Amino acid sequence: MSYHFIPSRMVIIIERQLLAAEYVPEKVKKAEKKLEENPYDLDAWSILIREAQV
Repeated sequence: MSYHFIPSRMVIIIERQLLAAEYVPEKVKKAEKKLEENPYDLDAWSILIREAQV
């Protein structure tokens, strides 16, 4: 077994990404469903872009 040094800042970023991957807000799920029906839905794209920036 080998161990590698990982800076604490990197660990925090990785933990946040893991938490983000597990939790998907309901509004994002609804936006994704709307885009399946209509890929040109600007409101749905706006929601996804806004959430991706957080």
